[in-house]
Amino acid sequence: MLAVASAVLVVMLLKSALHGGEDTRLLWLSLPPAVAAVAISNYLLDRHHNSSTQVSWLARWGGMLGTLDISAFIALNLIYSAREKEAGETILHSQEHLSAVSYLILSLVFLLIIGGLAWCFYKALVAAGSFAESQPPDEAGNEKGQI
Repeated sequence: MLAVASAVLVVMLLKSALHGGEDTRLLWLSLPPAVAAVAISNYLLDRHHNSSTQVSWLARWGGMLGTLDISAFIALNLIYSAREKEAGETILHSQEHLSAVSYLILSLVFLLIIGGLAWCFYKALVAAGSFAESQPPDEAGNEKGQI
């Protein structure tokens, strides 16, 4: 329900932003319900997702909608901040070198990708290990059954 309330607020603000309106107070009100929806959804999915119980589809969709609301919040914040800036003198950048900000953004994206892949691999290993039966060690002197 939190994600739906935040989504309705973000859609209203997006329509307002496209017609030239600007209300950043309502924009900041849309962020806490979206973050709460994502946190609650992640908690429910982590806590109650096992072989005997399944989380309802509402919790899954609430987390997804909350994530979309957070990204819409960031997009609207960028739209509003771009209107505040005035067009000034353009600076020509060299096409051969990246700036410090570009390197920072590039390193953060690489860190997110590598960290996300490592986290997914870890979760897959933990999940595979929890369902596998333990294997007894092979006997060193027992070679009768081997070809």
